[in-house]
Amino acid sequence: MRTNEKKNKSEKTSDMFMNIFDTLFIMILCFGTLLTAMLMKEKSTGVMDYTINIKTFALTIGGLVLYMSFIIIQSEKSLKSMIDHIYGDKTSEKKTKEGKKRMKSNRKTA
Repeated sequence: MRTNEKKNKSEKTSDMFMNIFDTLFIMILCFGTLLTAMLMKEKSTGVMDYTINIKTFALTIGGLVLYMSFIIIQSEKSLKSMIDHIYGDKTSEKKTKEGKKRMKSNRKTA
């Protein structure tokens, strides 16, 4: 029973970390978008002039790639643990299948 309590505490800590990370990442993206809009220069003709700084662009794309890979990996882990929790692991499935086969064979012999 104590191992379940430890798992629940670690899952709660992990969930809290993920929520904080997601919130901060979205806030940083919003700040970056607003800052970019403020730094855009307007020409005298009324047309917006926007130049892309390659270093900043690469940094942004790198951050997005890291974030998405982190989220995908964590999502797969969470999905696997949820499936194991709901449907059980493969060893228990094998035992269940073997038990069903035995029950069928016992019915046939009886």
